[in-house]
Parts: sequence; C-alpha cells; structure tokens
Amino acid sequence: MCVGKCSRFVGLSLLVLSVLSVIVSLFLLFPNCDGSYLWEGHIGKDYIMGFSAVCLGGVLVLLTGIQTTLTGYKVKCLSCCGPRCSMLFSFSLCNLATVGALASLTFSTIILQEGPRCFYKPGANASEEWGYPFGGISVENSTDVQLFDTAAWYSVCIEPPNIVPWFACLGTCLFIMSLMEVILCFSQLINSCFGMCCGLCDPKEKGTSATERKSVSAPV
Repeated sequence: MCVGKCSRFVGLSLLVLSVLSVIVSLFLLFPNCDGSYLWEGHIGKDYIMGFSAVCLGGVLVLLTGIQTTLTGYKVKCLSCCGPRCSMLFSFSLCNLATVGALASLTFSTIILQEGPRCFYKPGANASEEWGYPFGGISVENSTDVQLFDTAAWYSVCIEPPNIVPWFACLGTCLFIMSLMEVILCFSQLINSCFGMCCGLCDPKEKGTSATERKSVSAPV
C-alpha cells in the first residue's frame, strides 16, 4: 500500500474512531441515558476527569484524521507546500494524537478495573451506600466482585438499574477503540516518515497523468 492510500485509510479510520470514542465516553456519564445521576453527583469524579481526557484525545485524533485524510486525497489547500511538507505536518499531529489516544486507553483500562459507581449493599449487616463494589480501588469496603462476573451483573448494584452491563459493554468498546487509535497513530507516524522521504506515491495517478499528457500532445 502506497503512502497516499495508507494516509487515506488511516485518516478516515481515525475520524470514525474519534467521534465514536467521544460518544461512548459521553454515554458513560449518563447511565441508561438518565442525567439525574450526574446532576446529583453520583457519577465518580474520575469518570468526569476521564471524559475530559477522552474529549481532549478525541479532538486531537479528530484533527489528525482530518489532516491525514485531506493529505492522502491531495487536497490543494494542503498540498500547495508540497507533499513532504504535508506529511511533516501529519507527523507532528500524529505525535499529539498518539498522546491523546494513550490517555484514552489508560482511562478505559482504569475504569474497567475499577468498575461502575453504584448504590449497593457492601455486607449483610451493612446499610446501602454509593461506591465501587467491583473491586474498586477507591472504596475500602469493596466486596471485590469482578466486573466481568456476569452472574453478579444484576444482583450487586441496586441503582442505577442495569448499570453493570451498560458500563462493561461501553467500557470495553472504549478500550478497543482507543487501542485501535493507538495502533493507527503509530502506523501513520511510520507512514509519515516514508512520506517525508519519498512523497506521496500513487502509481495509478502517475500512469493516468502520463496517458493524459500523451493524449494532449498527440495530433488530432
């Protein structure tokens, strides 16, 4: 795959993944699409901080995806300074996008280890409270239940309803998308290095342009 085709593939993929990552992280703040838990302060502060990190990473990845896609399609406003200059710009943006994608990956890993914050009963003789029952790192009275123990999904948390499958599915999706963003950003870094050295190679376009020049120069 040549540099131009790779840039188009990576750019479009980053565009889709960045938008989906922000949407998924937004849903994590609104369990069952109910905003009352967020307004009442029952969503963990680490989720809110993580959402900011995902948004920051999403914006950086989105900008990188746009620039990489336009460079791959040789849009005139970006290719006026030459393909090598455009690939240098893509290389710089990819470094920032890689940091953002790694931040999103770190956040998704932490929330999957910590589990959702919900209203639960920590013990037989204890009263209900808001906390992290799934082996959370920020609650001392954790029952140390694993998040992916599907048998406990509907019995541990009282509120919000169905928060555990909601959280597990969205958190897993965010982890996978963040991991894909990291891989794509690294691949574009390598692709940008080739682009700075060799420019955008597209044999078909070269062949087409040569044929057009011959047809123009040929006498009618």
